[in-house]
Amino acid sequence: MTREQVRIDFEKALAAVAIIEDAGDTLKMADGIHREYLELQNYCWQGESAQRFHNVGMQVGEEWIKRRDQLLAIAEATRNAARRWYEAEMRAIEIIERREYDTV
Repeated sequence: MTREQVRIDFEKALAAVAIIEDAGDTLKMADGIHREYLELQNYCWQGESAQRFHNVGMQVGEEWIKRRDQLLAIAEATRNAARRWYEAEMRAIEIIERREYDTV
């Protein structure tokens, strides 16, 4: 594997992480909109059914936040693993290059 191949693979991994982080941002934005809707709904609709609907809506929002946190944890773990892999591959290339020059 060449330095260029390692760099390209590393950039691909970071691009995948960015997609995951974008999904997390979308969930956060959706949660904000959802909460605004629930507040408006709570203001306009009263009664037992309204309260049940509101409670279910709040649970959905909490699940979105949990999923977002999970996505961000996956993104961070992927970024760290990619960085470790990149550094190990580059170090291996350096060792190989040094050996090739030492034997000539």
